[in-house]
Amino acid sequence: MSESPEFLIEGILPANEVHLLGGSSGSGKTTFTFQVFLAEWQQGNPIFDHISHPVPYSYVSLDRSRSSVTRTLQRLNLVDQITRLICQEDLPEECLTVTPLLKEVRKIHPDSEL
Repeated sequence: MSESPEFLIEGILPANEVHLLGGSSGSGKTTFTFQVFLAEWQQGNPIFDHISHPVPYSYVSLDRSRSSVTRTLQRLNLVDQITRLICQEDLPEECLTVTPLLKEVRKIHPDSEL
C-alpha cells in the first residue's frame, strides 16, 4: 500500500483519528458499518459521493459474539467480504481498555490501519 491517506473517506472520515458510531440497540449501526461502509469502502467505492481510500482494517466487536456477528454478515450476504473480524471471545481478559486492546489487534492483524 502507498502512504496513508489524510482521509479514509474524503471530507468525512479523517485518517489517524478515533471515530464513534452511536445509536440505540437495533438502530442499524452494525448493518450500516458492514453494508454501507466496509463492503463499499474496502473496494474503493465512493461513500455518499465522497472518494474513499481503503486501508487494511480490523473490525472489533466487544458487545456481540462471533456467532452473532456472523449471523448479521450472513443476512447481508457479506460473509466472504468482511473477514477481518475480532470478537470478544478472541481476546484475552486484559483487553478491556484501549491500549491492551489495540496491541492485541495489532498482533492479530499487524497491517491494520483502521
